[in-house]
Amino acid sequence: MPDIYESYRNTSTLTWTREGRQIKRTLYLRAETEIAVLGDPDCPQRGDCISSEDGSVVNFRVYCAEVEVKCVSGASATEDGFLWEVAAMYKQLSFQNPTVNKARWSVGFRPRQYLMKSVGQEADQEHYGLTGSAASRYPEVTTQINLTSDGAQGVQVDEMTEVLTIEFWKYSSTISEFLGVVRILKDTVNNAAFEGPWGSYDIGEVRLSGITVTQVVHEMASVQVEFSRSPNKTGIQVYLDSLGTDVSVTKNGWQYLWVRYIKDKDSAKDVRPLAVDAHVATIYQSGDYTTLGITDDIWL
Repeated sequence: MPDIYESYRNTSTLTWTREGRQIKRTLYLRAETEIAVLGDPDCPQRGDCISSEDGSVVNFRVYCAEVEVKCVSGASATEDGFLWEVAAMYKQLSFQNPTVNKARWSVGFRPRQYLMKSVGQEADQEHYGLTGSAASRYPEVTTQINLTSDGAQGVQVDEMTEVLTIEFWKYSSTISEFLGVVRILKDTVNNAAFEGPWGSYDIGEVRLSGITVTQVVHEMASVQVEFSRSPNKTGIQVYLDSLGTDVSVTKNGWQYLWVRYIKDKDSAKDVRPLAVDAHVATIYQSGDYTTLGITDDIWL
């Protein structure tokens, strides 16, 4: 007697929802167990894409978001195993329906406190006090802030730091490998222009400053990588007593500018600091951010 269940046919249904278009497909496979069904090459997998190359879909892509497997009750077992009904739901990508090897991004601004020791030029300061010959016994102050006998003490200031966050979705089985890449890059700066939908950051402006890994479902995890931006700067004016004038300094965003001072006594025997030279120091080494896999086709 023929098995009537063998006459089941694969089906495909397109529906429209508030989140966009979705397709439900049903197919039938034979296997010994549910695990064996999920491992069948013909079984849809979460994250699989149906593109416009598929005859039933035009001008949009949907990704497999859910897979449900159940044994067909009453169907006879054969040497290939039991008959299983596989229902796969394909949806358009959204924040509610992420999929592996895709990402989303956001840019925000957070307060950061740092020590400012100089201003752009002498005209950026207001000077009050002795003038003319009466002021000659005191050291000239041009671009330094809070200059004392121990050098420029500066002032604590707050600024808004630009922070880029990229959230990747990965198979849990690939997290260890991906984190190996991120660990190498942590506390590095970009060695080439870092570009994406947010714009372009020049060499040395971006530092990989934060990493968070969260399990989403059993087979999927979210990896959030945080990048902090400090703009490159040119024309930073620093007054050097050794030259008797300002010098123009250029530095990449995460480099550190510092000035060396020595103590000297003037004719009135007053101890005064003398700015001898300026230095631009590299704090964070460069890293290759292309290894993160940030390409045009990963964005939701």
